Amino acid sequence: MDLRSLAGGVVWIDAATDVDTLLGELDDGWAIARHPVTGDASKESIISAIGASLNFPEWAGTNLDALYDLLTDLEWLTDESGTARNVAVVLDRASSVELAASEPADWSKIVYVLLDAAAWWQPKERNFLAILR
Repeated sequence: MDLRSLAGGVVWIDAATDVDTLLGELDDGWAIARHPVTGDASKESIISAIGASLNFPEWAGTNLDALYDLLTDLEWLTDESGTARNVAVVLDRASSVELAASEPADWSKIVYVLLDAAAWWQPKERNFLAILR
């Protein structure tokens, strides 16, 4: 799979795909938010982990609306020269992880936010990519 050929979007990978190899295709112009999703993960903990990796402002909330708003803004995420950085969000949910009964709906909602953010960035100058397992 060649991630560089994607202008933006969501990529679903299987357990056999090596995430490190995929991410090795991306250059230094990318900010990468990588988070393993464990069985005790909550919507808030996943959003907080994405926010920590992408340096969300400290006032950022941990709800779905805040996640979407921040993923479609990212004005603070630039390199040393002030150039906007591309963004990759990697949520690695191992196949052995079963989320709590209430969590599958939250996982789906986070996926929908990532899909919406990827669609929002597609016609723009910044690339946005979500890699999900």
